[in-house]
This record gives sequence, structure tokens and C-alpha cells, in this order.
Amino acid sequence: MIFDKNPIPYDLVSQIILEIQDKKYKIFLIIVCFEINLFLKFGNENDANLIKKTKKQYNSVIDIQKLEPREEIFLINLFGEDKDKINPFLEQLDCFQIYYWHTHTDLTMKNINKSTGIVKIKQKYPDYELICIGDGSNDLEMLKLADISIAMGNSEYPYIKKMANLITPHIDDDSIYDFFKLHKLL
Repeated sequence: MIFDKNPIPYDLVSQIILEIQDKKYKIFLIIVCFEINLFLKFGNENDANLIKKTKKQYNSVIDIQKLEPREEIFLINLFGEDKDKINPFLEQLDCFQIYYWHTHTDLTMKNINKSTGIVKIKQKYPDYELICIGDGSNDLEMLKLADISIAMGNSEYPYIKKMANLITPHIDDDSIYDFFKLHKLL
């Protein structure tokens, strides 16, 4: 088992929250910790369906007011109609790896992404061939390091499909197993 923790410092999380509050941005956050997930809403009622859907994805959601500095925070997701307005502030902090999605923005510590784990796996298991599958902007670095990189057919990012060795059918086709058999990856 490989564990490598690179949490986001509590003071940076506080700075983001203060910026959202000060500017009255309509943003809500999902803060992903090691054991719990936090939810904070600065958005409006138009976000209600997305909020409900997001809350269902997490088994433990607590109010942001209960966030304690001892919690290790590994990922921040920003959603809402004003999510792009905070980008200059985030870029000015110059400490985040920022992934822009159509629906939200992901933040991790700078130079921490999926490839960080892939490097450690390849070091621990140098005699094995590593297959990585991805579909989003946060998968690029990981796919570059894979011995065999596979893009999901449903990816909305052409550069992900272009750089991959293989492209699966759309995820809704439910045929990944058959795809692996076809390409002799099992």
C-alpha cells in the first residue's frame, strides 16, 4: 500500500472562503478530506439540484463551520455561477494545481496530481506495465506517464483522446471489459 499525503494548508482554505465571502461570489465548495467531506454554499437556489446531486456522492457531509484546522484537506471543488470570477485570486496565490472543468474547478496543491501517485507506483513496481484510464483535464499528467494510456470515449477534452494510446467506447456502452479483452489487456 502506498500513502502520500500532501494536504492543502488550512490557512489557504480560509483565504479562499474569505475571498468568496468578501466578494459575495455565488460559489459553493466541496472540500475533500481524508475521512470526511465538507460542503459550503455561497451560491443561489439555481444550484439546488447540483447541490443535492453532489451531496449524494459523499457518504459524510458536514457543515463548513465545523471544519477544524486539524482536518487534512486534499481537494477543493468550486461550483456555481461565479466560479470563474475567483480564478485571478487563485492564480495570484500561485500555490494550487488548478483544473478547469465545464462545470467546476478543482484545486490541489501545486505539482500534486494523479501523476504524483503514478510515479510512486512505478517506483515500487518497476517490472510491471502500468495502464491508466482517464477522461478529464486532471488526467493528462497521469496518462503521459502510463505505459498504456487509455482515454474514455466520453471524454469532452480532445487533447486527452489525442495523446492516449487507445480510446474506449463511451462509458454508457458499459463495454470496458470487452474493450480490455479486445486489446489483450487482461
